Amino acid sequence: MEIGTLEIYSTRPSLHGLEMHLLELHKRVESFKPKSVILDPLTSLLTQGRPLEIQSMLTSMIDLLKSRGITGIFTCHVSSENGINDSSQVGVSSLIDTWIVVREVEDE
Repeated sequence: MEIGTLEIYSTRPSLHGLEMHLLELHKRVESFKPKSVILDPLTSLLTQGRPLEIQSMLTSMIDLLKSRGITGIFTCHVSSENGINDSSQVGVSSLIDTWIVVREVEDE
């Protein structure tokens, strides 16, 4: 791997709020110019505002990446209690090109 081809940035959305989280993504995309971005997990944003605010912020994130030709990889937690995918709460599945669900199933 070439030096400077990977950047890992870790932060909690609760640290600065949704707008600052989006602004930080803009800054990092502008300075690093990545070919792909992984956001893990999208569901961590669900407690940071009202549903419309969260959906608007995620739409802006996805638009930013798509407009620059950057591959976006997003993860969502799946509840182990009922198997329901929390991504439906995020409300951006219609903006995603490919959706892959991975589950661990215990067999007794």
